[in-house]
Amino acid sequence: MVVFPKRNHILEEIIDGFVVSYEERDTLTQVSALLVPVGALAEDKGREGLAHLIEHMVFRGTKSFPDARAIMMAAEGSGGRINAYTTYDYMVFLVQMPTTKWQLSLQLLFELAFFPLFREEDLEVEKEVVLREMAMIDDDPSEKAAVLFQKAMWGEHRLGYDVIGFPNVVKSISREGLVSFWKEKFFQYPIYFTTIGSVPYEDIKAYIRHMDMPSWWYQEKKAPWSDVDMAKFVSEQIYKKQDTNQTYYRVGIELYPYRTEQWREKKYHISLISAILGGTSFSHLVQEIRDKKGWAYSIGATVSGSVAGTSLVWYMDIMPGVLSNVKEIWQKEVSRLKNGEISEEEFDRVKTYVIGSTMMSSDSMYSTALAHLMNVAFNGGLWDPVKDVKKLESLTLGDVAEEFSYLMDKGEPSEVVYGSEGN
Repeated sequence: MVVFPKRNHILEEIIDGFVVSYEERDTLTQVSALLVPVGALAEDKGREGLAHLIEHMVFRGTKSFPDARAIMMAAEGSGGRINAYTTYDYMVFLVQMPTTKWQLSLQLLFELAFFPLFREEDLEVEKEVVLREMAMIDDDPSEKAAVLFQKAMWGEHRLGYDVIGFPNVVKSISREGLVSFWKEKFFQYPIYFTTIGSVPYEDIKAYIRHMDMPSWWYQEKKAPWSDVDMAKFVSEQIYKKQDTNQTYYRVGIELYPYRTEQWREKKYHISLISAILGGTSFSHLVQEIRDKKGWAYSIGATVSGSVAGTSLVWYMDIMPGVLSNVKEIWQKEVSRLKNGEISEEEFDRVKTYVIGSTMMSSDSMYSTALAHLMNVAFNGGLWDPVKDVKKLESLTLGDVAEEFSYLMDKGEPSEVVYGSEGN
């Protein structure tokens, strides 16, 4: 039986639309994070890439930290780190700094979200940075295969295109358009904040109660993702011939969108399915393709998720000429799990691996902060690793095989072949 440390947890909406989760730990640093439920799915046609560009732009300067260097000097120059990323569903800002600098860390975090400067001259430079990022993706065949695979799964839906958007849209974005999107989208939903460390909760609470908020914050809040268009899994096969040294093979099946009851119930089954079929180095799929044949370096399975649609994706970057063999091995492993032909010993090892990953996430302040944010935003409650472990421990091989068989029989998988074996 896994025994997790007992920790003090609090979940509270301190001010209207600002939901705070707190976990007390005896640490030398404080980790804090904000989740804004606005990502690529919030973009209308012709605005693709705006959310990601805003994530870049906030680091160009805020009310108290006038440029990128001032922001990084405040964070890294105080012995900390600060970062952000954008998904289809949300934007996250994270900061970790010594406990003695916790007030500075919160000031940085909140100013990035609420008081960016969005200067015209910075926008023109940052557009070029994003265009370089796009060029980097375009130069990387693995990234190109991933972008094509989004299209193969989700077609013309926004999920079918990269979060980063389109070059022509990024080039055409004006400061007025960017600020308008930020004011319109960022403040119509609740914002979720979490902090982990030894700073007393009452101190955190007092800081938040007295912080400045922009005037446009004070509007009636909508339920997050209430107006998102659900995506349809299109099961497309895309073969693209390209002069590469490897064949980049992707195959995936539809799962359940985040925030649905099916996802909440079946996510434990899916984590075990993913681990059995490529998510661990000892899985038969990895053993057969990489360790026995030497046909691949990069191979695995992962969940690609959103509130609009979710999939289980296998990625196999293989040597040219063995694609049909690799497909045959994948089909064999799929059939083995569908028919419950995994040994109990292998199943127990996989279960131990997934439970161990949960334990490691619980030990990591960063991982725990993100897990709290996601769970509060998607499910309305704090992440509970004890519950996760109990759910995983309760599942049998029969449970997992039955669920996988259902998922595989729902429809045809999507597939991408990018490289010398593409048509």
